[in-house]
Amino acid sequence: MVLADRFGGSPTRTDQDYFVQTLNVRNDLEMATWRLRLRQEYGSAFSVGWRSDQQKIRAIFFDMDSTMVEEETLVEMAATIGRRDEVSRITESAMCGEMDFVTSLQRRLALMAGTDQQIFDTMLAKLTINPHFDTLIAACRARGTRTYVVSGGFTQLAYPVAQRLQMNGVCANELEVKNGALTGQIVGQVIDANAKALFVAQTCAEIGCDLGAVAVVGDGANDIPMMKIAGLSIGYRPKPVTWDHIQAYVGDGDFRFVDALIKSDT
Repeated sequence: MVLADRFGGSPTRTDQDYFVQTLNVRNDLEMATWRLRLRQEYGSAFSVGWRSDQQKIRAIFFDMDSTMVEEETLVEMAATIGRRDEVSRITESAMCGEMDFVTSLQRRLALMAGTDQQIFDTMLAKLTINPHFDTLIAACRARGTRTYVVSGGFTQLAYPVAQRLQMNGVCANELEVKNGALTGQIVGQVIDANAKALFVAQTCAEIGCDLGAVAVVGDGANDIPMMKIAGLSIGYRPKPVTWDHIQAYVGDGDFRFVDALIKSDT
């Protein structure tokens, strides 16, 4: 499936603002050619993608920061104590694959030590759900497609958002709080790129879902391991480091495209 009408193929239907058509791709070289042409033709301002098979998508795993929500939550948390620029630079470096996630997280959290835990309520009031994400989750729920948050962010923010949207589960880091303030430490295992992929695999095993029937949606280097194991990997306004690992990208920021893409198996 591609979001295009100029490359030939057999149109199947329109889906809201998205045109769905089927292309026959015979080998990896042809697929690589298509990937390049789609990027050249559409750039980063559009949403475009393809499916290598038509297996029904049974579960979708979403990164949270800059994917489900507009914000990079730790950057916004840092802004409340005047440390936005420092944390933003470290965050961008990690997302582009220039710094490993664990090191970047440790450095950012050290800057947050001593912050009042009320910051979680402040952030929850500020978070902006990206366009039509709630519509996508409602459509998935109606079709019986399970949805999960899998984030290097924080349970204190991810759980309330997931509960409000009635998603099926959450995997995220728990920030340690003592005496009403952040300590700058994580409780238990750090949820890094490999831990995110492990959660996807373990969850699929628990619910009896083949990894080929899974979609993942993310935007940065920390999402690549789970993109590699999923049947369908989707970049949401993705960083260049992810390009070789995605079959689709949401360049216009509208999650209705993801709904159109996963419904192409019906």
